[in-house]
Amino acid sequence: MKVNNLRHGPVGANRAPKAAPAKRGKPVKAARPRQHVNQPKNRFNGKNLNLRNVRQAPKKPVVKNNKKPVARRLAVSNLPKKTKMVGNTTLRMWQGDITKLQVGAIVNAADEDLTGGGGIDRIIQNAAGNNVKLQCKKLSCKLGKAVVTSGGNLPCKKIIHTVGPDLRLDAKDRKGKTLKKNGKVVKTNNTHKPTKGDIGALVQCYISCMKECEKNHISSVAFCCLSCGTYGFPKKEAAEIACNTVKGYIAAHPQTCVKDVVFCAGDKAQLGFYNAAA
Repeated sequence: MKVNNLRHGPVGANRAPKAAPAKRGKPVKAARPRQHVNQPKNRFNGKNLNLRNVRQAPKKPVVKNNKKPVARRLAVSNLPKKTKMVGNTTLRMWQGDITKLQVGAIVNAADEDLTGGGGIDRIIQNAAGNNVKLQCKKLSCKLGKAVVTSGGNLPCKKIIHTVGPDLRLDAKDRKGKTLKKNGKVVKTNNTHKPTKGDIGALVQCYISCMKECEKNHISSVAFCCLSCGTYGFPKKEAAEIACNTVKGYIAAHPQTCVKDVVFCAGDKAQLGFYNAAA
């Protein structure tokens, strides 16, 4: 028997067979997790980003504000000095937003249902808030009369709702019958000339509002242009009726608690009519 060396002993004795050499090939890559198609790509390398690994800014704590929104206030003393005195009462002519006036009461040109249908009625009720709308749902008003609600979110203390004359013509079908929708007569955009009844109803609106001021101890009141918007009353005649009626009421009641009356105009033309009539 041949001996290779003394340490390893004889050739082939107590030796394990050599393992077969491994086959060479390409290394197997691990499968990547599938990402969403709409996931944003990084602008630097064009690869999809994992939003879970992106550090996001901490959210700011939400602070709840339970305070009611209050309209910007405009005191009567800050109005332009276009005034006329009637006894102890000051008449002021002013052009602007009636919902910004800080007075005892503002007058709203409403309909009989007090639903805030359109025009200045909708503007005032939306600015006043849901509390005033709920009060109006429980009330109703007739032509020439007036009712009072709180001011809601407005700077004024009270809102006086009055119903003026409607000069719009009724809509009719081909047979001449008056059209109705939900129990109400449908109106057109065409108007007729004011009759004696219309003029008397508008005069009664201003008298009713002044009486409500007396009942509720209101010292300052602001009138909008009653019946001049959607109802189509001529602006010049309406301004004359407003100024003459209020001046006549103050002259007949010299001890009235109303010390400031504001005629609020929507445009320069209406303001000119008020200045000429006062």
